Amino acid sequence: MKIVDIPEFLLFRRHKGRIVLFIAVAVGILSITIYFSFRNIAFERGLKRVAGKFAALHYQFTWKDGRIVHFNRISMHEIMLNAETDSTWIKMDSVSLKFGLFPAMLGKMRIKEISCRAIELFYTYSQSASDTNAIYVRPVALARPSYSAVVSRLIRRFFTEFPHKIDIDSIRIIIPMDENNMRLTFLHSQVRRGIIRSFLHTGEETDTTKIFLEGHINRKKLSAQLAVSSPDQNRCILSIPGRHPVVTGFDTLLISFSVPHYSHKLVTIEGSSVSKGLSLEGESLCSRTIILDRLLSSFTLHIMPGSVELDSASRLTINNVSLHPFVFISKNPHLVVNFKICPVYWEAGTFFRSLPDGMFTSLAGFNASGDVRFFLDFSVDMSLVDSLKFSSALTARNFRILNFGIDDYRMLNTEFIHRFYERGNLVASFPVGPSSSDFTALADISPWLKIAVLTSEDGSFYYHKGFNPRAIQESIIANIKERRFVRGGSTISMQLVKNVFLNRNKTLGRKLEELLIVWIIENKRLVSKERMYEVYLNIIEWGPGIYGIRQASDYYFNKHPADLNLQESLFLAGIVPFPKRFKSVFESNGFPKTYFTGYMQRMKEIMVSRNYILPDDTAGADQHVFLTGPAAQVFMIPDTAIADTVRPDEMYILPHIVVHK
Repeated sequence: MKIVDIPEFLLFRRHKGRIVLFIAVAVGILSITIYFSFRNIAFERGLKRVAGKFAALHYQFTWKDGRIVHFNRISMHEIMLNAETDSTWIKMDSVSLKFGLFPAMLGKMRIKEISCRAIELFYTYSQSASDTNAIYVRPVALARPSYSAVVSRLIRRFFTEFPHKIDIDSIRIIIPMDENNMRLTFLHSQVRRGIIRSFLHTGEETDTTKIFLEGHINRKKLSAQLAVSSPDQNRCILSIPGRHPVVTGFDTLLISFSVPHYSHKLVTIEGSSVSKGLSLEGESLCSRTIILDRLLSSFTLHIMPGSVELDSASRLTINNVSLHPFVFISKNPHLVVNFKICPVYWEAGTFFRSLPDGMFTSLAGFNASGDVRFFLDFSVDMSLVDSLKFSSALTARNFRILNFGIDDYRMLNTEFIHRFYERGNLVASFPVGPSSSDFTALADISPWLKIAVLTSEDGSFYYHKGFNPRAIQESIIANIKERRFVRGGSTISMQLVKNVFLNRNKTLGRKLEELLIVWIIENKRLVSKERMYEVYLNIIEWGPGIYGIRQASDYYFNKHPADLNLQESLFLAGIVPFPKRFKSVFESNGFPKTYFTGYMQRMKEIMVSRNYILPDDTAGADQHVFLTGPAAQVFMIPDTAIADTVRPDEMYILPHIVVHK
């Protein structure tokens, strides 16, 4: 054995270190040489693979002069992405990307800086199931979606891969919506170490609204904030076109969220928003501008593999009242939706003072004391729509009216002038009371007519407090099945309030005010049921320009309301939902159409089955209706009306109004 002395050993170690260093430098030089030699070839192949993937989705991806410059910067010009099946496209004049060099050598692209010029997006939205411009989802993911895994991956990429520096001179987004286009333009968008700034312009080039956006992204805390304000200290105005266009304005808007936990099994997102001086304008919302002094929200969202849940700890505050909503949506294997507003108590005065200005007309200035309690519970399995559940109630404790608003609802107890409007124009005005020759007291109206209208419109009128939850539930089921609005659930109380105190515009504001007024009248028993029904029969429209039962019985049958028979009463009850198109129920020869004859027969069967009338009362009754008044001279026209009433098969037991001849 050879013995190596100590000096020779140390000399070998010294040479070994130099050899390793030399090999490392050589490998590094070789890698850099190979990288510089083949970087653009590899990049070009990568772009072609990307284009191939887009082609499989029916998109055409093109570019000009795409290459890697310097060590780690990509430069591309005239980038274009077109959908082959519609007019959706996106294009950029130029883009420069700086990426991490060493991650790129390992096959991972980490973008550090982005610089773009003139980005334009034209997006055509379609609800067709065959659209290919929708977000692509792999068949496996479509069959068994894991929402938490997808969101977790997006969160990780957003906070870990978000570029440190972004400069985009303009982003123009155009979305065609019916006859108008929604246009958004972001100018001078910048990101510097998590600080985001941008100017948003909305509208046409000659008439734009400027909005300043400023935010911050905290990578370590997994949180983000965004503040929206006006750069010139004016209100921010956003116009959202579409089938039901809405214009919204606000003084300031703050939005923030954080991610305390995320994994493939569960993602939890917490967030909040604050809006001050919010205004909303839209024909579908209200006939006037809605103003909310303060709108606050805080939420906790749980995303699981097959479901999404909005925790009941979430809160929505409108002015000075708060709601605690709960939402659970699952789509495994069928869509299941559960929506609740947890029971909440409000001080009555605070509740009515917090109603948005402009949304309520008749209730403006209304005030009360005591407490009110509200809850709502809705759930449906879309594979078993008939099992839908709906329950809701607004109850009171020590409720006392301190002062009425614009209208004193006790006026229904006395004679008053009823004004009938159509599209905002006054078309009729008449007294409802003894001074009018057309007014008919409830006792002087045929019992057949009173029973027929109750059976057709609201069989539980004498028992409910303004609302029929079962009818609402059945109407929701019908609308879901038809995927459009085909039935309403209005009670006689609701129809009366709509006709006397509110306009006929079908808006969200009008419907909410209608519900509140009905609740006040019924809860405080301001008007008796008999008087409400009497007024209702004397003011509702029964044909073009025909108001009240006296005019209706004379127009159709040349009779006094007390003399109407069963078949005539069933006819009048049947046309209440579409009075202007009563002619549609007749053939050109003057005989009722088959569907309407069947409807009247069904009504008689219901009345007999519930002991409202005896079987003998229908014996010998003619199936046809013969118009003997001026209406007989009117030709028939088709009907397209949608009933906003309660169907006869939804009725509960009628009160003591029973006819035995």
